[in-house]
Amino acid sequence: MRITSKKFPRGLKVVGLILNRQKDKILLIERFNNGRHYYVFPGGGVENTDKTPEKALEREIKEETNVEINILGQFYELQILGHNRQLVYICEYISGDLMVTGEEKNKQNKTDKYIPTWFKVSQLSSINVFPEEIKNWLLDDLKRDRWSKKRLIADRKDF
Repeated sequence: MRITSKKFPRGLKVVGLILNRQKDKILLIERFNNGRHYYVFPGGGVENTDKTPEKALEREIKEETNVEINILGQFYELQILGHNRQLVYICEYISGDLMVTGEEKNKQNKTDKYIPTWFKVSQLSSINVFPEEIKNWLLDDLKRDRWSKKRLIADRKDF
């Protein structure tokens, strides 16, 4: 089982699965990191100054993509024991032109890039998106046209 592409940060993380209104496009962060090429869902850590996980998600999405979202609900949860817990929210795109701002903009260099990009949902199964479990849950729910609560608790040694 492969859950992530990187080391496991500790603490609470919020992730946004941002779909357009038609649910046929999704916003991903294209990553180039030390010779590796992959995609992730936007999001990040909950900070002490965030009043709620939802406010943290709105802040992180704005920093990483420059878009405004409507949070439809928190349907998925992924917990890696001893490392982090990810609350995954289904979101709808409201407005904004894609661009990286904040911490990710400042960290970019020749070997470390963040590129927010819209993809057709139909392309998701053929691209390298992490965490794979979340990608698969999303594709399953979109196929069934309904959101269902899903939770996975995994030990890091399992993958």
